[in-house]
Amino acid sequence: MRWSPGVGVDPGEQQVQGATASAENTDSEKKLDLKKHALIAEVARSYHVHPGADSTEEAEAKLLETPLLRWTNPVEDATDGAVFIWVTDGGCPLAMACLYEFPGRKRVDHEFVSLSAEPLTAVRQGHIVWTPEKNSVQFLRLPGKVEPPAGKAAQRLTQMRQMAQRFGGSVDIWQRGKTVLRVLPKPLYRYGNDDSAVLDGAVFSLTPGTDPEILLILEARASVDVPAWHYAAARLSSNPLELQLDEKPVWKVEAKWERNESPAQPYVTFWKNSWKE
Repeated sequence: MRWSPGVGVDPGEQQVQGATASAENTDSEKKLDLKKHALIAEVARSYHVHPGADSTEEAEAKLLETPLLRWTNPVEDATDGAVFIWVTDGGCPLAMACLYEFPGRKRVDHEFVSLSAEPLTAVRQGHIVWTPEKNSVQFLRLPGKVEPPAGKAAQRLTQMRQMAQRFGGSVDIWQRGKTVLRVLPKPLYRYGNDDSAVLDGAVFSLTPGTDPEILLILEARASVDVPAWHYAAARLSSNPLELQLDEKPVWKVEAKWERNESPAQPYVTFWKNSWKE
C-alpha cells in the first residue's frame, strides 16, 4: 500500500512561488495566519464524507487533516486557500475540497469535487449537503508512445511527472479573460497498491500560480496483458476550463456560477459569509 499526503507545494515553497515572503510578516500577522489556518482545518473536519448513497453507513472516508496545499490568488483577490482530500482506507482519493476566502466580497467558499467512480454522500452538522452520483471522473488510456509502468515506485513517480508535462490548460476568468495554466511538478497526492487494480496514481494540479484550477489524475492500471497508464480530469474552479494533451484539447467544462446548485453534481461550491458559518 502506498499513499503520500501533502506531497504538493509546501507552505514555504508556495509563498516563494506566490511572491509572499514569510520573512516580511510581523509576529502578529504570523499568529493571525496560524489562527486562520486552524479555523480552515476545523471547517474541513466539519464535513463527513461517506462512500455510497447512504450517509447512515458506518463507513466514512478518511480526511487527511494536513492540507495538501496552501495558496493565495491575488489575481482573483482570493486568500487563505487550502486544499483537503478524503480517501478510502487504502488511500485512494474520493473527494477533494478547496476552502478559501474573498475578503473584498466578505465571502468564504467551500468548493468540492468528487473523484470517485461511485456515489458519495457528504454530511455537515447533521444535514446531507452533497450527493454526487457515480462516475464523476472519466478515465481514458493515455495515447501515443507511452512506456509501460516501471517496476519500482520511484521510477513510476518519474514517469508520472514526465507524462504530466504533456498536459496544459487554460482558465477563462470572469472579466479578466483567458489565462494559461501550467502543471505543478509535484503531485498534490500519490496513492496505489501493487496488489490492487491501481498500481500507482497521482493527483497533479494545473494552476496560473499556486491556486489549483484543474486536477489531473494519472493512474497505472492493471490490465489483461501489461499495466497501462490512464488519465482523468476534474475541475476545481467555477470558471470555464480547458485541458490540453500534446497541445490538443481533450477536456472542457463551461462556467458554473450558480449559487443554489444541485447537490447531486460532482462539483459544487457552498458560499458562506464567514469561516464560522
